[in-house]
Amino acid sequence: MGDWSAIEARVLLWLAGDPGLRLFRTRDADPTAVEPYVYMGARLPAPREPAELQSAVAAGDLDAKARRDLGKSLVLGCGFGMGWRKFEDHAGVGRAQAIAAVREYRATFPDVPRLWDELEAGVMAAVRAPAGTPPIVMAGGRLRAGAWRGCLALELPSGRRLIYREPQIGPHTITYETEEGRQERVTKASLRFRHGRSVGWTWGGTLVENAVQAIARDLLAAALVRCEERGLRVVLHAHDEIVAEVPLEGGLRLEHLLTTMQEVPPWAAGLPLAAEGWAGTRYRKG
Repeated sequence: MGDWSAIEARVLLWLAGDPGLRLFRTRDADPTAVEPYVYMGARLPAPREPAELQSAVAAGDLDAKARRDLGKSLVLGCGFGMGWRKFEDHAGVGRAQAIAAVREYRATFPDVPRLWDELEAGVMAAVRAPAGTPPIVMAGGRLRAGAWRGCLALELPSGRRLIYREPQIGPHTITYETEEGRQERVTKASLRFRHGRSVGWTWGGTLVENAVQAIARDLLAAALVRCEERGLRVVLHAHDEIVAEVPLEGGLRLEHLLTTMQEVPPWAAGLPLAAEGWAGTRYRKG
């Protein structure tokens, strides 16, 4: 079984062009380097040196482990616009800590919130554009938005399209809680589209989530094809893991599966992929 490491966080930073991607590249090249989750945890209030925190985690320090786990929750959970209130519930922390943590994530990876804004503006420009207008290019050329058969099409790096039916732009009102605890309402122009029999509203954070998860799916699909081509018979896949079955006496081993998963398609050049896994005679989780 092979399992990609932090695939969504990696794709997100790659798509945003955020320099924070170097944290994953460095860790991939040197397993003793500071782990991205530890790095994020070390930047939270009452900062600690990342290397010192990593040593404390390895030594079994429970406080250090809790800080590392909070950093992991930030890296994996806040890339799509999660606010402090939701993070407070998600991570089980207090209001002040949640506010500080979300602020720190956005300050550490500033190109991520910029990508939310860029995609929101880009897709709305595509919806407003007259017929025949060239697609709106976003994310450093990795995404394109334009009209397609009466729908909004978001073209991915692989060339596959995400389709939003019957797109329209209209006023949308949301209520949110400020950091001071006040309930406020704001109305702004937003994108809505037909979703089954209902109408859904979306914004930049959700659009980025759609794109990132779709790109991760395309990476999985490409890896599945490579596995089959190399005699790694895939028996199941779930989320970011692939399970392959090979003869015990054959020459194929776990490292063949991991190497196959870590290959990067030409359309994803510059994206660092890493995978780990295990081999056994029956499937197990973890």
